[in-house]
Amino acid sequence: LTTVHTGIDIQDAPESKRAEKLVIACVSRLTERKGHDVMLDALARIRHHLSGVDIWIIGDGNMRGFLEEKRRKLGLSNVFFLGKRRDVPALLAESSIFVLPTLNDNFPIAIIEAMFSGQAIVATDCGGIPEMIRHEATGLICQPGNSRELADALVMLITDQSLRERLGKEARSYAGRHLRQELMVSKIESIYQSFF
Repeated sequence: LTTVHTGIDIQDAPESKRAEKLVIACVSRLTERKGHDVMLDALARIRHHLSGVDIWIIGDGNMRGFLEEKRRKLGLSNVFFLGKRRDVPALLAESSIFVLPTLNDNFPIAIIEAMFSGQAIVATDCGGIPEMIRHEATGLICQPGNSRELADALVMLITDQSLRERLGKEARSYAGRHLRQELMVSKIESIYQSFF
């Protein structure tokens, strides 16, 4: 059994242009398994750390109405639902922290895109995520569905700029070495050639 990790073409990735406010981005379909409700619970736990922080939820799906109502009930006025967007790389270039609170996943492209944009990443221990996000090396890992762990990880990144920058730099470096499209294609070609 040979594993070939997904790679993406990042030729058009824009340069980082961090916003004046600290921005946390989440790029994902708004479905139950992606854990956005867990993220909102985590944000409610740390509201006293969110002054000067904007949270962008990018994507759309059948959970949007429920999540917007939950945001309202929790009083999270700095959480913004941006919907489906075609300028995700530009939005990532403006943000500093990427979070994917997914409960069940495979090898999310959104995380790879966040790595190439130099984000400090918080993700969950499911599917292939731990193969690219190594805890405290290329990001922070939480248990799926655990809003307390997610809250603690977010506070670490919000309050520690040097940690954010180190994890973002390591994530970008790892992605550059392992998650490029041409590397994926080369590995697949090599596997095919080995049979001849």
